[in-house]
Amino acid sequence: MKKPLQVALVGAGSFGDSPLARVSGLAEILGPVKAPSLRVASRIANNLRAGRAVPDYREFEGCPVVLISVPDPMAAAIISEMARAGLDWTGKVVVLCSNRLGMKELSPLCQLGAVTGSLAVVSGFESHWYLLEGERPVERQIRPMLVKPSVRVTLIASGEKSRYISGLDSVASQFVPLLVKAVDSLRLAGLGNTEAFAILEKQLLRTVRSYFRSGKL
Repeated sequence: MKKPLQVALVGAGSFGDSPLARVSGLAEILGPVKAPSLRVASRIANNLRAGRAVPDYREFEGCPVVLISVPDPMAAAIISEMARAGLDWTGKVVVLCSNRLGMKELSPLCQLGAVTGSLAVVSGFESHWYLLEGERPVERQIRPMLVKPSVRVTLIASGEKSRYISGLDSVASQFVPLLVKAVDSLRLAGLGNTEAFAILEKQLLRTVRSYFRSGKL
């Protein structure tokens, strides 16, 4: 007997930057695909070579897991639309696939009884490391889709993705300006770019390794 399809997808935009682009097991379990238009839903299903385009959220009724993969600027409107669809969300696992947005964006569905989470790829490890935000019910449903040889899944608690994003952003907002200042100082001291970069690279690697090993600078 053919195994019933259980995972629904709400999609839009390009899937090239979506965490779902690297979920190899999705094709085997994907069912209804909903998008802003039936044409877009058909394109997504064709690109994924899985699922079937549907015109209405009512097609999600028998799916315990719903994935959302849309451009971040569209997420709020799509989620609000889903909340107004009249579907019974009680107990459904709804996961927002976004490298920056998290569970707080899913609050309209959470208030209707959905069990929510978010999925991201870890920057720099796009092909084999996922960050999953949520509690154990979310992990039980999502982890089997992701696990394969060499793939790592890290679970963080509900609501903690903002801290993760803050940590990543601090590298660009705080560290890079200090690095630029250091380069400028060496240039003013008379060093050329090649020399300045070589010296700072060595010092930075030494400092980072020391901190990661001992927690001290």
